[in-house]
Amino acid sequence: MTQLTGSQAAQLRDALLDGFTPDALDELLYYALSLRRAEISLADNYRTRIFHLIRDAESRGWTGEFISAARDARPKSAALQALAARLGLSSAPPGPALERIINAAVPFVDVSVWREQLARLEGQVCRVEVPAGLDATFGTGFLVSPDLCLTNYHVVQPLIEGTAQPASVRLRFDFRRASDGTAVSDGRTFPLVAGDWLAASSPPGAAELQPESAGVPGADELDFALIRVDGSPGTEPAGLAGQLPDAPPRGWIDRAGSAGAEAGCQLFLLQHPEGAPLKLAFGASLGLSANGTRLRHQVNTEPGSSGSPCFNARLELVGLHHAGDPNFAHPAGYNAAIPVAAILENLAGHPARAELFSSQ
Repeated sequence: MTQLTGSQAAQLRDALLDGFTPDALDELLYYALSLRRAEISLADNYRTRIFHLIRDAESRGWTGEFISAARDARPKSAALQALAARLGLSSAPPGPALERIINAAVPFVDVSVWREQLARLEGQVCRVEVPAGLDATFGTGFLVSPDLCLTNYHVVQPLIEGTAQPASVRLRFDFRRASDGTAVSDGRTFPLVAGDWLAASSPPGAAELQPESAGVPGADELDFALIRVDGSPGTEPAGLAGQLPDAPPRGWIDRAGSAGAEAGCQLFLLQHPEGAPLKLAFGASLGLSANGTRLRHQVNTEPGSSGSPCFNARLELVGLHHAGDPNFAHPAGYNAAIPVAAILENLAGHPARAELFSSQ
């Protein structure tokens, strides 16, 4: 259960006063949390009313949901972003993440802007749930248009090969837990469209899956699948604010970065390791392969991380994480991603190419 210190409660109070009118806060409570403010507080003074709400949330255990809903409704609030990070309700680190930069290729970034961008990206990344007998296997995916999700070919390979049915696949957005394990949101699921769910794909390279292999994957071995989602999750609100009339849309990743693949640059992965709620991990780039089809990096991943977006320091998309060191060394020597530039080149002339990274 999320518990606030006095200073954190004051920070939440000030953020709510700054971000919501009284009527807007009543709507947040009702639409996002199914609570009626009048049953909690009848205070005329707005500041006192917020105090009563925070006290009730603390005593009845809905503080985490309250902060998450407020953050989803006001993604540009630096105070709500920082508080969510401190309480483990966000994948963002609790303090400035990019201080003491020593690599000229990595820029200084305004922390509030970085947090705001990360919060938007969190809503655009999903857990890909693929049936496997009585259980499910997990991967990660992310929106690159209102209804197109990019993930690895090998994540959805059972569907492509016909050993699993597309109708049983679910893409789960907004899956969150607090740092103490408290359930905040099980998220919202979307199915794939019936029929032409696979917009484009490229299989992995067979050689790279073999230990000690010297083979280099070709330009047609990029291990990606562009899958079409039923509905338009990118144009709908994200998270617990989904029922609010003024909630911003979830959005989708609408730009790719041209920098960040150089060796030594910091990379960031949003992922569902072992199918867990969304996590952020970071590490250094090891550079591109000779033919530009692979980006090796040192960001930690686990099963379930396949299909994760790989960002540069500006949180621009630079790659699609897909696999680790095939030699199974301990510790592993590297992880690997598919450069987004290689995917775009592969899709040149493809009808789906025009839909990717469209403006919002």
